[in-house]
Amino acid sequence: MQDDAHDDFDNAANWLSTNPEAAKLSNETKLEIYGLYKYATTGDGPTGSRPSIFSPAPRAKHDAWLAQSTKYEIPDDARVRYIELAKGLGWDGAKVSAGWRNVSVMTVEDEPVAGPSGTIHDAVIDNDLDKVRELVNQPDLVSQVGEFGYTPLHLAADRGLTDMVRLLLANGADRHVKVSTSAVSSMQQ
Repeated sequence: MQDDAHDDFDNAANWLSTNPEAAKLSNETKLEIYGLYKYATTGDGPTGSRPSIFSPAPRAKHDAWLAQSTKYEIPDDARVRYIELAKGLGWDGAKVSAGWRNVSVMTVEDEPVAGPSGTIHDAVIDNDLDKVRELVNQPDLVSQVGEFGYTPLHLAADRGLTDMVRLLLANGADRHVKVSTSAVSSMQQ
């Protein structure tokens, strides 16, 4: 895929992740967008096991990602569909500066995304072990529930960051903290 097409994809993702109207999309559309983005950016389907039936939001996201990685032979085809969806939703093809997007294009209420730099949640999302090592010296941060109901340990485990999970647990992360019910219910709206 040419650089222009990659730029279009990045601009479409930036537009979707910063457009408040995206929050009003149906779950079906959000999940398609999520699956397309994950496959287009990773080049592969999910590598972890399918989440439990008791974790409906992560399970739905896993299934959406798997569906798109199965449907499209190559990631470039997923990028093309992603751009088509963005244009169909109102993106005019203009350059959009990066917003809060990091891994996904789910709306802010659906998935934690990067916020102000320097937070432990951002460092975990970025898989920045050195930054997390600095921040775990503040015990109140290790199990801090972020704005979207997730702890750093939730974020690391969700992304399969084994070394990060070990680091957080070794520094007192509470493995028993549950995801905020408001974070889960926002995916079911």
